[in-house]
Amino acid sequence: MRVALYARVASERQAKEQTIGSHVEALRAYAVTHGMDIVEEFIDHGYSGAQLNRPALDGMRDLAARRGFEVLLTSCPDRLARTGALQALILDELERFGVKTMFVEGGAADDPLSKWMHQITGAITTFGVGDDHQTPSAWHALSHSSTRVTASPAQPVKMCSGSTAQEE
Repeated sequence: MRVALYARVASERQAKEQTIGSHVEALRAYAVTHGMDIVEEFIDHGYSGAQLNRPALDGMRDLAARRGFEVLLTSCPDRLARTGALQALILDELERFGVKTMFVEGGAADDPLSKWMHQITGAITTFGVGDDHQTPSAWHALSHSSTRVTASPAQPVKMCSGSTAQEE
């Protein structure tokens, strides 16, 4: 199975702390463990997931259009995009090209339960992203409201480790 890896960090702080390196290593390890052949790695340093115009994302989408790989492997949905609308757009496009998207932290994007969970976390992530960077995190806002998020122990609700609702 031919796989492409996609990783992204938005801030210079994250790039300096090399959190992208740990993301990529985890993706590589997952691919090797599952017998996948890595054809290319796409890495966006310092680009917001709230924007669609990113060099590595563009390259990945171009390769997908040329049927250059069968599976896209990324850490979690918010590494692909920080808004539910952009996540849906990218996932739909990849699906049209015959590419299955898999999240190391969350399963395959085409599984009905996973798809529903990704939509929920995408909506929560979107809620926490603001232009002025003054928006409270989604988790903080939820904890101070009457809204409660619950999940079964087998399917915990979580954002990608190492990311916050504030980080784009």
